[in-house]
Amino acid sequence: RVLLACFAEDEHTLPMYAIALHLGQAAFRTVSLGARTPPAAIRQATEALEPVCVGLSVTIAPPPHRARELVDAYADACGSVPWVVGGQGAAGLESFITDRGGVVVPPDDVRQTIRTIESSIARRRRRA
Repeated sequence: RVLLACFAEDEHTLPMYAIALHLGQAAFRTVSLGARTPPAAIRQATEALEPVCVGLSVTIAPPPHRARELVDAYADACGSVPWVVGGQGAAGLESFITDRGGVVVPPDDVRQTIRTIESSIARRRRRA
């Protein structure tokens, strides 16, 4: 199961639903929380659903001070669950995301996104 959501201030759900469709075709079950998902909701859903990965979508990157705050909160909310961030705004947040253990996936390469999710899951299983 992969948990999907949009960044707290992002209302652009279409990319999130598109990746949910592709993940479903790749035999993943997805749970989509939707637009404007705060980190606290990610924490609650992660604890309740025990996903193998969390995928966050960000179309328009927030300002740097807010971006750092959100990335830190999402990283804490995901805990030991691998997390990836995609969307047009993700590249601008890459240093924040990778510093906190997340992975940025290319916005227009679904195959690469699925491979990244699969490899994140495999790394977690090897550590367990």
